[in-house]
Amino acid sequence: MHEIITLQLGNLSNYTATHFWNAQESYFTYAGEEEPLVDHDVHWRVGIGADGVETFLPRTVLYDLKGGFGSLRKINSLYDAGTDAVAAAESIWAYFHPRSLVQLYDFELDSAIRPFERFDMGTELFTSLDKEHDILDRDWRSFSEECDLMQGIQAFTTIDDAWGGFASSYLEALRDEYPKTCIWVWGIQSPLLDISREKRQLRLSNTAQSLQQASTQASMVVPLALPESQLRPHIGLDCHSSWHVSSLLAAICESALIPSRLKGYHGASLADTAETLNSSGNRTIVSAVMSIPAEQSGGVDMGDTLSFFQVGQDSSKVKHRPERIFGQVMCHRGPNTEQTEPERTADSRRRQVIGNPVTRNHFTELQFPLLDSYPHIYRGVMDRQSIPVRTVLKTNTSISTRLKGLRSQGTRLVPLEEREALSHGLAEIADAYRDGWSSGSDEDEDEL
Repeated sequence: MHEIITLQLGNLSNYTATHFWNAQESYFTYAGEEEPLVDHDVHWRVGIGADGVETFLPRTVLYDLKGGFGSLRKINSLYDAGTDAVAAAESIWAYFHPRSLVQLYDFELDSAIRPFERFDMGTELFTSLDKEHDILDRDWRSFSEECDLMQGIQAFTTIDDAWGGFASSYLEALRDEYPKTCIWVWGIQSPLLDISREKRQLRLSNTAQSLQQASTQASMVVPLALPESQLRPHIGLDCHSSWHVSSLLAAICESALIPSRLKGYHGASLADTAETLNSSGNRTIVSAVMSIPAEQSGGVDMGDTLSFFQVGQDSSKVKHRPERIFGQVMCHRGPNTEQTEPERTADSRRRQVIGNPVTRNHFTELQFPLLDSYPHIYRGVMDRQSIPVRTVLKTNTSISTRLKGLRSQGTRLVPLEEREALSHGLAEIADAYRDGWSSGSDEDEDEL
């Protein structure tokens, strides 16, 4: 069935994934309705509720700190007939299997006394928990063993706090267990609002360590940060609300990989998409952009293109140079997008890999759903139930410059004995995105 198992780490990641699961649930169709365009078996597993009725639950394992699940109960009304169904219905969370929820009591959410905010805190927590209980054996293996043919793994995690360290260790364990499995990581960064300079520097340090480690274990790593400077008046987004911020992040996550769960010729596996973006084998960090709709006099038009790749961003130092694209995957969602891409032969693939960008386009009439639970952040299309979306994932030469910026900004708080290895690792990753076509010299090398 080509199943995908999802890993969710941390509060903002769980908010983002909740929007993702709400969207997946909306694609279900019932008797008398049209055949769904989405293969539900990819992300959902069949279960039996307390009343004996068959139900679908997400293939996911989610972790959060003490207090992080809020009103979400480990046993819900699907598996415990005595649960207060009204209270469960009022929760913003979708239903999960009891084995999906793992609460970590070593730290408390939003604690001012002992905040879970440093990369090494996450690695240490994983190590201590894994020694006590083999984490994969306890939390993960039951989901993987019920798969007929696992397509891959999708992970949502923040990378600018301690969850980045926890994720790095978790990914290393997954890679040891599944050496050939395609692993996609959505690396989420929290908005930089009302925080001190010291906190900003700590987040940069965490991000640098997280990306350097994750890029060695994952097939694809997609950093996602709110493009605050690009948000236009027609986007009514409260940057202080995790529910709002995660809704925008979920829109690009859900749309960019929708081919992995589409039926028929529209589909493409996680591995296929990774191969298109990373034909060289050493470009695992990917930038993501999304075009959102804007209401025009003649109807809805694709408005601004938002870049979610904010790594190493410093507008005062960015040099505008021609951008070379190595790999690109574009997904078009909306009406009049029912097109087929010409079949790529082995010869055409070979020619693309040798010299030209490797590109692929996907088209589907299935729009992004605007559910009752989804905040009204798109002011111009508030009366619609779904909207067209266009996403682009790409590897290009600009990533090299950004990673060099991160290398310069994000290694200062790292202990001296680890700083050299981190700096060298980021430099190696950045070099994979360099190309003589875009730069004839090394004048943009950063000084450390």
